[in-house]
Amino acid sequence: MTDAEQQEQMGAGERGETTNGAPHVKGQRKDATTSENEAPNERAEKHRKGGRDASSHPKGQALSPAAVSIVQVAPSSLKSVASTSQRVIDAVGSYPTTLPPKEGAVETAIPRKIEKIKFGIMDSVEIIKSAEFQVHERSLYKMPDRVPSRGGVLDPRLGVSNKNQNCETCHQKLKECTGHFGYIKLELPVFHIGYFRSTLQILQCICKTCARVLLTDKDRRMTAKQFRKPSLERVRRELLFKGVLDKCKRAKSCPHCGQRNGPVKKAPSSLKLIHDQFNKDEGLMQEYHREFELARRANQQLTDQNMKSTMDDLNPLRVQVGIAS
Repeated sequence: MTDAEQQEQMGAGERGETTNGAPHVKGQRKDATTSENEAPNERAEKHRKGGRDASSHPKGQALSPAAVSIVQVAPSSLKSVASTSQRVIDAVGSYPTTLPPKEGAVETAIPRKIEKIKFGIMDSVEIIKSAEFQVHERSLYKMPDRVPSRGGVLDPRLGVSNKNQNCETCHQKLKECTGHFGYIKLELPVFHIGYFRSTLQILQCICKTCARVLLTDKDRRMTAKQFRKPSLERVRRELLFKGVLDKCKRAKSCPHCGQRNGPVKKAPSSLKLIHDQFNKDEGLMQEYHREFELARRANQQLTDQNMKSTMDDLNPLRVQVGIAS
Protein backbone atom coordinates (compact mmCIF):
# COMPACT_ATOMS: atom_id res chain seq x y z
CA MET A 1 0.00 0.00 0.00
CA THR A 2 1.40 3.35 -1.02
CA ASP A 3 1.63 6.42 1.17
CA ALA A 4 -1.22 8.11 -0.75
CA GLU A 5 -3.57 5.20 -0.08
CA GLN A 6 -2.69 5.20 3.65
CA GLN A 7 -3.41 8.92 3.93
CA GLU A 8 -6.74 8.45 2.09
CA GLN A 9 -7.80 5.71 4.53
CA MET A 10 -6.86 7.84 7.56
CA GLY A 11 -8.83 10.77 6.18
CA ALA A 12 -11.86 8.57 5.64
CA GLY A 13 -11.62 7.36 9.26
CA GLU A 14 -11.60 10.94 10.56
CA ARG A 15 -14.66 11.74 8.43
CA GLY A 16 -16.58 8.82 10.00
CA GLU A 17 -16.54 6.38 7.05
CA THR A 18 -14.54 3.41 5.82
CA THR A 19 -12.94 2.73 2.49
CA ASN A 20 -15.83 0.48 1.48
CA GLY A 21 -18.45 3.17 2.22
CA ALA A 22 -19.74 1.77 5.56
CA PRO A 23 -20.17 4.17 8.48
CA HIS A 24 -17.26 4.25 10.86
CA VAL A 25 -17.06 5.55 14.47
CA LYS A 26 -14.50 8.27 14.87
CA GLY A 27 -11.33 6.93 16.40
CA GLN A 28 -12.35 3.25 15.95
CA ARG A 29 -9.96 0.85 14.25
CA LYS A 30 -11.09 -0.10 10.78
CA ASP A 31 -10.43 -3.80 11.34
CA ALA A 32 -13.15 -3.98 14.01
CA THR A 33 -15.11 -6.29 11.70
CA THR A 34 -12.86 -9.04 12.88
CA SER A 35 -14.42 -8.84 16.35
CA GLU A 36 -17.85 -9.71 14.94
CA ASN A 37 -16.72 -13.13 13.78
CA GLU A 38 -14.47 -13.84 16.72
CA ALA A 39 -15.83 -15.97 19.55
CA PRO A 40 -16.10 -14.36 22.99
CA ASN A 41 -13.79 -17.01 24.51
CA GLU A 42 -11.01 -16.14 22.05
CA ARG A 43 -11.37 -12.45 22.89
CA ALA A 44 -11.21 -13.17 26.61
CA GLU A 45 -8.11 -15.31 26.08
CA LYS A 46 -6.38 -12.52 24.20
CA HIS A 47 -7.33 -10.04 26.87
CA ARG A 48 -5.97 -12.27 29.65
CA LYS A 49 -2.66 -12.84 27.90
CA GLY A 50 -2.15 -9.15 27.40
CA GLY A 51 -2.49 -9.16 23.65
CA ARG A 52 -5.01 -6.39 23.59
CA ASP A 53 -6.01 -5.18 20.16
CA ALA A 54 -9.09 -3.90 18.42
CA SER A 55 -10.77 -7.32 18.51
CA SER A 56 -10.80 -7.33 22.36
CA HIS A 57 -13.28 -4.44 22.51
CA PRO A 58 -16.92 -4.43 21.42
CA LYS A 59 -17.81 -2.91 18.14
CA GLY A 60 -18.78 0.73 18.26
CA GLN A 61 -17.09 1.53 21.61
CA ALA A 62 -16.22 5.20 21.61
CA LEU A 63 -12.74 6.24 22.70
CA SER A 64 -11.89 9.11 24.95
CA PRO A 65 -11.07 12.52 23.47
CA ALA A 66 -7.41 11.98 24.33
CA ALA A 67 -7.39 8.70 22.40
CA VAL A 68 -9.07 10.34 19.39
CA SER A 69 -6.48 13.09 19.34
CA ILE A 70 -3.71 10.49 19.39
CA VAL A 71 -5.23 8.73 16.36
CA GLN A 72 -5.55 12.02 14.51
CA VAL A 73 -1.89 12.91 14.94
CA ALA A 74 -0.67 9.37 14.26
CA PRO A 75 2.12 9.02 11.64
CA SER A 76 1.37 7.77 8.18
CA SER A 77 3.27 4.52 8.42
CA LEU A 78 1.38 1.33 9.26
CA LYS A 79 3.84 0.38 11.95
CA SER A 80 3.36 3.68 13.76
CA VAL A 81 -0.44 3.45 13.39
CA ALA A 82 -0.51 -0.06 14.85
CA SER A 83 1.68 0.86 17.82
CA THR A 84 -0.34 4.02 18.48
CA SER A 85 -3.61 2.10 18.33
CA GLN A 86 -2.27 -0.48 20.77
CA ARG A 87 -1.36 2.25 23.28
CA VAL A 88 -4.79 3.83 22.89
CA ILE A 89 -6.60 0.54 23.52
CA ASP A 90 -4.39 -0.21 26.53
CA ALA A 91 -5.30 3.19 27.94
CA VAL A 92 -9.00 2.61 27.33
CA GLY A 93 -8.87 -0.86 28.86
CA SER A 94 -7.40 0.54 32.08
CA TYR A 95 -10.38 2.85 32.70
CA PRO A 96 -12.38 2.01 35.86
CA THR A 97 -15.64 0.19 35.17
CA THR A 98 -17.45 1.57 38.29
CA LEU A 99 -18.02 5.12 39.45
CA PRO A 100 -16.34 6.33 42.66
CA PRO A 101 -18.55 6.38 45.77
CA LYS A 102 -20.51 9.54 46.46
CA GLU A 103 -19.15 11.80 49.12
CA GLY A 104 -21.36 12.93 51.98
CA ALA A 105 -22.65 16.45 52.30
CA VAL A 106 -20.01 18.78 53.70
CA GLU A 107 -21.17 21.66 55.86
CA THR A 108 -20.04 25.10 54.96
CA ALA A 109 -17.21 26.56 56.94
CA ILE A 110 -19.29 29.49 58.16
CA PRO A 111 -18.36 30.30 61.76
CA ARG A 112 -21.19 30.09 64.26
CA LYS A 113 -21.26 31.43 67.79
CA ILE A 114 -23.77 30.66 70.54
CA GLU A 115 -24.64 33.90 72.23
CA LYS A 116 -26.01 32.48 75.48
CA ILE A 117 -27.77 29.51 77.09
CA LYS A 118 -30.25 30.17 79.86
CA PHE A 119 -31.46 27.57 82.35
CA GLY A 120 -34.31 28.06 84.78
CA ILE A 121 -37.78 27.05 85.86
CA MET A 122 -40.97 27.79 83.96
CA ASP A 123 -42.84 30.97 84.75
CA SER A 124 -46.55 31.15 85.53
CA VAL A 125 -47.65 31.56 81.91
CA GLU A 126 -45.68 28.52 80.73
CA ILE A 127 -46.98 26.40 83.61
CA ILE A 128 -50.59 27.23 82.76
CA LYS A 129 -50.04 26.50 79.05
CA SER A 130 -48.52 23.09 79.72
CA ALA A 131 -51.19 22.05 82.27
CA GLU A 132 -54.49 20.34 81.54
CA PHE A 133 -56.54 22.04 84.27
CA GLN A 134 -56.30 23.83 87.58
CA VAL A 135 -56.20 21.60 90.67
CA HIS A 136 -58.64 23.13 93.16
CA GLU A 137 -60.04 20.17 95.12
CA ARG A 138 -58.22 19.32 98.34
CA SER A 139 -59.82 15.90 98.90
CA LEU A 140 -58.25 12.90 97.19
CA TYR A 141 -61.32 10.66 96.92
CA LYS A 142 -65.04 11.15 96.70
CA MET A 143 -66.71 9.15 99.42
CA PRO A 144 -68.40 6.73 99.89
CA ASP A 145 -67.67 5.51 96.35
CA ARG A 146 -63.96 6.11 96.86
CA VAL A 147 -63.35 7.38 93.38
CA PRO A 148 -60.77 10.08 92.59
CA SER A 149 -62.15 13.57 93.15
CA ARG A 150 -62.76 15.68 90.08
CA GLY A 151 -60.26 18.54 90.07
CA GLY A 152 -57.99 16.89 92.65
CA VAL A 153 -54.44 15.63 92.41
CA LEU A 154 -55.71 12.12 91.55
CA ASP A 155 -57.95 13.28 88.73
CA PRO A 156 -57.96 10.69 85.88
CA ARG A 157 -57.18 13.49 83.43
CA LEU A 158 -53.65 13.59 84.86
CA GLY A 159 -53.01 9.93 84.09
CA VAL A 160 -53.86 6.50 85.46
CA SER A 161 -52.21 4.20 87.98
CA ASN A 162 -54.15 1.06 87.02
CA LYS A 163 -53.25 -0.92 83.91
CA ASN A 164 -56.92 -1.69 83.24
CA GLN A 165 -57.96 1.98 83.00
CA ASN A 166 -57.58 4.54 80.21
CA CYS A 167 -56.36 8.09 80.61
CA GLU A 168 -59.14 10.62 80.06
CA THR A 169 -56.76 13.01 78.29
CA CYS A 170 -54.89 10.86 75.77
CA HIS A 171 -57.12 7.74 76.06
CA GLN A 172 -54.05 5.49 76.42
CA LYS A 173 -53.23 2.67 78.78
CA LEU A 174 -50.82 2.85 81.70
CA LYS A 175 -47.94 1.63 79.53
CA GLU A 176 -48.38 4.26 76.81
CA CYS A 177 -49.53 7.24 78.91
CA THR A 178 -46.66 9.25 80.39
CA GLY A 179 -48.88 11.45 82.55
CA HIS A 180 -50.09 15.04 82.27
CA PHE A 181 -49.64 18.22 84.27
CA GLY A 182 -51.99 20.23 86.43
CA TYR A 183 -51.31 23.49 88.24
CA ILE A 184 -52.22 24.89 91.66
CA LYS A 185 -52.79 28.60 92.00
CA LEU A 186 -50.94 29.84 95.09
CA GLU A 187 -52.14 32.89 96.99
CA LEU A 188 -48.73 33.40 98.59
CA PRO A 189 -45.22 32.42 97.40
CA VAL A 190 -43.53 29.30 98.77
CA PHE A 191 -39.97 28.02 98.69
CA HIS A 192 -39.16 25.75 95.76
CA ILE A 193 -38.00 22.42 97.16
CA GLY A 194 -35.47 22.01 94.34
CA TYR A 195 -33.80 25.36 95.10
CA PHE A 196 -34.15 25.41 98.87
CA ARG A 197 -30.45 24.85 99.56
CA SER A 198 -29.45 27.51 97.00
CA THR A 199 -31.89 29.97 98.59
CA LEU A 200 -30.35 29.32 102.00
CA GLN A 201 -26.82 29.94 100.70
CA ILE A 202 -27.85 33.19 99.01
CA LEU A 203 -29.44 34.47 102.22
CA GLN A 204 -26.23 33.63 104.08
CA CYS A 205 -24.28 35.85 101.68
CA ILE A 206 -26.46 38.98 101.67
CA CYS A 207 -27.59 41.50 104.23
CA LYS A 208 -31.11 40.87 105.50
CA THR A 209 -31.80 44.61 105.58
CA CYS A 210 -30.35 46.09 102.37
CA ALA A 211 -29.94 42.79 100.42
CA ARG A 212 -26.34 43.61 99.40
CA VAL A 213 -23.46 41.13 99.48
CA LEU A 214 -21.66 41.04 102.83
CA LEU A 215 -18.30 41.95 101.24
CA THR A 216 -16.39 45.16 101.07
CA ASP A 217 -16.25 46.98 97.75
CA LYS A 218 -12.64 45.89 97.20
CA ASP A 219 -13.35 42.21 97.88
CA ARG A 220 -16.51 42.32 95.78
CA ARG A 221 -14.68 43.73 92.74
CA MET A 222 -11.87 41.18 93.02
CA THR A 223 -14.29 38.28 93.40
CA ALA A 224 -16.47 39.46 90.50
CA LYS A 225 -13.37 39.68 88.28
CA GLN A 226 -12.47 36.07 89.05
CA PHE A 227 -16.02 34.87 88.40
CA ARG A 228 -16.08 36.54 84.97
CA LYS A 229 -13.08 34.64 83.61
CA PRO A 230 -14.15 32.61 80.53
CA SER A 231 -11.67 29.82 81.34
CA LEU A 232 -12.98 29.33 84.87
CA GLU A 233 -13.75 25.64 85.38
CA ARG A 234 -16.61 24.22 87.40
CA VAL A 235 -14.46 22.93 90.27
CA ARG A 236 -12.64 26.23 90.56
CA ARG A 237 -15.94 28.12 90.48
CA GLU A 238 -17.34 26.01 93.32
CA LEU A 239 -14.23 26.57 95.43
CA LEU A 240 -14.43 30.30 94.75
CA PHE A 241 -18.08 30.42 95.81
CA LYS A 242 -17.30 28.42 98.94
CA GLY A 243 -14.67 30.99 99.90
CA VAL A 244 -17.18 33.83 99.42
CA LEU A 245 -19.77 31.95 101.48
CA ASP A 246 -17.36 31.39 104.38
CA LYS A 247 -16.30 35.03 104.37
CA CYS A 248 -19.91 36.25 104.40
CA LYS A 249 -20.83 33.91 107.27
CA ARG A 250 -18.14 35.49 109.44
CA ALA A 251 -19.45 38.99 108.79
CA LYS A 252 -21.30 40.25 111.91
CA SER A 253 -22.54 43.50 110.40
CA CYS A 254 -23.20 44.77 106.90
CA PRO A 255 -20.30 46.86 105.49
CA HIS A 256 -22.81 49.02 103.59
CA CYS A 257 -25.73 49.75 105.95
CA GLY A 258 -24.15 48.69 109.24
CA GLN A 259 -27.07 46.47 110.34
CA ARG A 260 -26.53 43.39 112.46
CA ASN A 261 -26.44 40.05 110.58
CA GLY A 262 -26.42 36.64 112.23
CA PRO A 263 -26.50 33.03 111.08
CA VAL A 264 -29.26 31.91 108.68
CA LYS A 265 -30.35 28.30 109.08
CA LYS A 266 -33.21 25.94 108.38
CA ALA A 267 -35.88 25.57 111.05
CA PRO A 268 -36.21 22.06 112.49
CA SER A 269 -38.77 19.74 110.84
CA SER A 270 -40.06 22.32 108.37
CA LEU A 271 -39.25 24.19 105.18
CA LYS A 272 -38.71 27.47 107.00
CA LEU A 273 -35.69 29.71 107.23
CA ILE A 274 -34.80 31.66 110.37
CA HIS A 275 -32.29 34.42 111.02
CA ASP A 276 -30.60 34.48 114.44
CA GLN A 277 -29.97 38.19 114.45
CA PHE A 278 -29.03 38.42 118.17
CA ASN A 279 -26.67 35.46 118.21
CA LYS A 280 -24.53 35.67 121.37
CA ASP A 281 -25.03 39.42 121.69
CA GLU A 282 -26.63 40.20 125.03
CA GLY A 283 -26.65 43.95 124.46
CA LEU A 284 -28.75 43.72 121.31
CA MET A 285 -30.99 41.14 122.95
CA GLN A 286 -31.77 43.39 125.90
CA GLU A 287 -32.43 46.32 123.59
CA TYR A 288 -34.82 44.19 121.58
CA HIS A 289 -36.63 43.01 124.74
CA ARG A 290 -37.27 46.58 125.89
CA GLU A 291 -39.43 47.09 122.81
CA PHE A 292 -41.88 44.53 124.26
CA GLU A 293 -42.18 45.99 127.78
CA LEU A 294 -45.77 47.10 127.29
CA ALA A 295 -46.77 43.79 125.70
CA ARG A 296 -45.15 41.80 128.52
CA ARG A 297 -47.14 43.68 131.15
CA ALA A 298 -50.40 42.78 129.44
CA ASN A 299 -49.39 39.20 128.71
CA GLN A 300 -47.69 37.27 131.49
CA GLN A 301 -46.78 34.42 129.16
CA LEU A 302 -44.09 36.53 127.51
CA THR A 303 -41.39 35.51 129.95
CA ASP A 304 -37.66 35.93 129.63
CA GLN A 305 -37.34 32.28 128.71
CA ASN A 306 -39.62 32.71 125.73
CA MET A 307 -37.97 35.91 124.64
CA LYS A 308 -34.55 34.26 124.55
CA SER A 309 -35.63 32.05 121.66
CA THR A 310 -36.70 35.03 119.54
CA MET A 311 -35.50 34.80 115.95
CA ASP A 312 -36.21 36.54 112.69
CA ASP A 313 -38.60 34.61 110.41
CA LEU A 314 -37.51 34.73 106.77
CA ASN A 315 -40.81 33.81 105.14
CA PRO A 316 -41.00 33.41 101.34
CA LEU A 317 -42.87 36.68 100.84
CA ARG A 318 -40.22 38.65 102.70
CA VAL A 319 -37.40 36.83 100.96
CA GLN A 320 -38.97 37.47 97.56
CA VAL A 321 -39.37 41.19 98.22
CA GLY A 322 -35.92 41.49 99.81
CA ILE A 323 -34.04 39.77 96.98
CA ALA A 324 -36.02 41.60 94.29
CA SER A 325 -35.17 44.94 95.85
